[in-house]
Amino acid sequence: MSSARRPGGIGLHVERPITTRHADGPSTGDRDKLALMPSVTIDESDLVVALEPNERRWGLLRDLRVPVSSISAVEVVVDGRSAVRGIRAPGLGGTQRRIGTWRAPGNKQFVCVRRDQPAVMVTVERQRFRTILVGSDEPERVASEIRAAAGL
Repeated sequence: MSSARRPGGIGLHVERPITTRHADGPSTGDRDKLALMPSVTIDESDLVVALEPNERRWGLLRDLRVPVSSISAVEVVVDGRSAVRGIRAPGLGGTQRRIGTWRAPGNKQFVCVRRDQPAVMVTVERQRFRTILVGSDEPERVASEIRAAAGL
């Protein structure tokens, strides 16, 4: 990873940002920490999901990078929490957020969603995770950017 920083505070060189770091503006307290969102970006030929430090800790995940050539489908789901399938192993499965790895037969999901928020579901081939499920306040725009980068 590059040491260059962008305004969101993560250490990635980003070609085209797709989402913002905060869902509800700047954080003002512990309650707002639940409102933080992962950053979904296209960096050269990769889809990058960069998590906030607390999301990494709660979900026992690290930032995810997959080649756009491995993306086979992108869809918008109205309720990201209901699209989570399988057993949490490991991660956070509270009432506000679901962050972590969910495992089901034939499907391993990278999950970072919050209550009452739509999400973008990305299906990938030949990668560590089969499905990437990330909450977004602008899911249609994010999905169209990912589709355009993947040529779908």
